[in-house]
Amino acid sequence: MGPIGGPTGGPTGGPIETTIDLHNHQRSHTGERPYLCSECGKSFGRSSSLACHQRIHARHKPYGCGVCGKAFTQLSSYQSHQRVHTGERPYLCPQCGRTFSDPSSYRRHQRAHQGVKPYGCTECGKAFSFGERAALGKHWRTHSGERPYSCGRCGKGFGGASGLRKHERTHGKGEEGDKMADKIEGGGEDPLLPSIPIKDHKTPKTHISP
Repeated sequence: MGPIGGPTGGPTGGPIETTIDLHNHQRSHTGERPYLCSECGKSFGRSSSLACHQRIHARHKPYGCGVCGKAFTQLSSYQSHQRVHTGERPYLCPQCGRTFSDPSSYRRHQRAHQGVKPYGCTECGKAFSFGERAALGKHWRTHSGERPYSCGRCGKGFGGASGLRKHERTHGKGEEGDKMADKIEGGGEDPLLPSIPIKDHKTPKTHISP
């Protein structure tokens, strides 16, 4: 509630002070989006949101980074980018203390605590959280039979990097094999993947819950 007992929901989250603010706030409840982009047909609830969107079509990027020169259409994107250079991470998770530089990453992290699992396998229905998209890809291979990780010595294929790591150890008293397995296990770039044709990779079928 506002300081005089009125509703809140103005442009800055404060009290609603004008008729325009009230109409904009009401659209957040009704879902009305009367401002239509003439270029792509996308609609918005506020004229200011439409104006920001139209910069995408006009390729107008008024917010330029003074450090690297990258430009942005929206102030919020520019501000998030600045934190890449400053290292600032102002979004603190109250549950685990982890910090984030942008609100979208923070929100995704919060959903992990809440147990939200929006990514579902279309074959069996198993669900995965925002941080488990890689796990979904690995899971999908149990249905597709795809084995994208191949041994550089004998050509044997595996569905996941962990299976390849174990197999490499079996070759593995040699220094070269141990180095390769250590690199994969350490989370570095997989030295075998560049030899796998991209066309042979299958995209996991996913369903995103509303």
